[in-house]
Amino acid sequence: MSIFFSIVLPVYKEEKNILIKCIESIKSQTFINFELIIIIDNPNFQHFDLIDIYTNNFFNCKFIINEENLGVTKSLNIGIKAAKGLYIVRQDADDYSLKDRLFNAYNILNLNKEVLIYTTPAIANGKLKPNFIVRKYFVQEILKFKNVLFHGALIIKRDLILENPYNEEYRFSQDYELYNRLIKKGYKIFYDNNNITYLSTPSINSISNTNFKEQTILFNQIVDSNGYMWTRSSWVKFLRLDLLIVLYKICNQKLLKNK
Repeated sequence: MSIFFSIVLPVYKEEKNILIKCIESIKSQTFINFELIIIIDNPNFQHFDLIDIYTNNFFNCKFIINEENLGVTKSLNIGIKAAKGLYIVRQDADDYSLKDRLFNAYNILNLNKEVLIYTTPAIANGKLKPNFIVRKYFVQEILKFKNVLFHGALIIKRDLILENPYNEEYRFSQDYELYNRLIKKGYKIFYDNNNITYLSTPSINSISNTNFKEQTILFNQIVDSNGYMWTRSSWVKFLRLDLLIVLYKICNQKLLKNK
């Protein structure tokens, strides 16, 4: 039987207990037709004992060890090339998947073969995000100026991501660049607001914490290329006009659908 999901998990400097909790959350999935590919992107990695533990006791767990630190973008592409599943599942090493994450996604993807890009909301530090309006009425037009998606919640058809790999010029914001590139090519994102099984708990070593400035620069480049430079104005942010833009995009999309 073909592998349905390949979970790609880059690892850098996560603490051992956090990493174990992450891997155990995947090992505990109720849907078992998957493989886990862990890319260790740290030549000074301190927890190599985990390789023996999980390769001996977790039959569908594989490790790839980078000889040097390549960054998350290149590591993701390495893991994807090594994957055998029909769909690539993202997972961050400091996040967790509830036991029915893959089962719920499978029920959608197996019945809707046309769905190539799948994602969900997440519980981030104990709060359900994004906000209710975006979750309920998500339209991908929002992504042209605001990233409301969690990279770790992404599931994408392997053939599609092999044809459109992560842009390695983007060490950060690689997910946002990927979304916008695929949208411009006409691909649709299936947003499943019922499968709330991804828990985002960024550690102090997360990209958003350690490389915020460079990540923001790359993010802004994409926003500007979409013609939304003005949304970065301090007045727009101060008056929270971004929320009004989101509401406008949602309402406009609904009107178009009803015509």
